[in-house]
Amino acid sequence: MQTSYRSQDISPCPTFANPVLVPLVGHSATTNHIEYMLGLAKDELWDNLFCEENVFELQPQMLEDFCRGTVDFLPSSDVCERILQVGSRNMDSQPDQRILFKDVAESDPSRCVYTLHFKEGLYDKDILHARHPVTGHVTVHTAPFSHLPSFILPASPWIVAITASRIWRLRTSGLDDPLHRLRRALLGTCPPTYFSRAPSRAMISNSPSMNYKPRTNTTLSPRASESSGPSSSEHKQNPGKRLHR
Repeated sequence: MQTSYRSQDISPCPTFANPVLVPLVGHSATTNHIEYMLGLAKDELWDNLFCEENVFELQPQMLEDFCRGTVDFLPSSDVCERILQVGSRNMDSQPDQRILFKDVAESDPSRCVYTLHFKEGLYDKDILHARHPVTGHVTVHTAPFSHLPSFILPASPWIVAITASRIWRLRTSGLDDPLHRLRRALLGTCPPTYFSRAPSRAMISNSPSMNYKPRTNTTLSPRASESSGPSSSEHKQNPGKRLHR
């Protein structure tokens, strides 16, 4: 069985340092959009950026590239399609008709593996080092990095996918890609001024079939084009509480 590496097991340097804890989503104009798509209450993520669902560990030498959006972890296409399906529905639903992200089976971090994606033309490093999570053995990988291992993250696949969707902000190709459609769904609707958390439901593993009342306010927020990723200053060492209890 192939070993999945952790997010802190990849670095441009052969010597690995203590990892830093990084929030996937930072404070930006898109944070309330993300909260609405996740089924959360307004400011629930904003006030808890270092909750377990929104953080992962990186080598310090990878931090700047991640914050710039030149490197991202991508979930599988099946997981992205599922998040797109439920997330798009949430953005078009009344607040109390949304589905809480944790109630979707694909939201379980233990079920997801990720690939490392490099933004074309912007990632300028030629060598990466991968550290085996069990043995500590370090292997060298050269561009175009076609043989990198898969990775696991403790964060929510929803938030990982939403963060990765930023790679499509300025691109016109790949319009049918689930991440591009996820980005359009996220920014194409302005959340209400106030919204509470969606009611918790039984675990959902198939397409949501319940009836819901669509929202009519679909005006794009004038600030919604800003990045949903964190700044390089938004990192620390210890995760906070979980978003759901």
